[in-house]
Amino acid sequence: MLRSPDLHDILVLIDGRPELPDEIGTESPLLQSYIAAELATLRGDPYFAYLAESALHGYGQLAAARAEHLQRQVNTIISASR
Repeated sequence: MLRSPDLHDILVLIDGRPELPDEIGTESPLLQSYIAAELATLRGDPYFAYLAESALHGYGQLAAARAEHLQRQVNTIISASR
């Protein structure tokens, strides 16, 4: 997980699009369910918090705060499909 550039890119995308939790599923509830299920699996990994901070290391001292924001975004996407 930690070496995956794809996961890194996905987390950067989620972090950089504050409107994303509201947009996912507006066109396809099936897509929303799929994305939420995959993110829930990812979030359940013990290295997820580290991956989030690593993906946002470019923010320097703000990386930890951005990682918390990212985790809230992921949680919002997951809970929106329930």
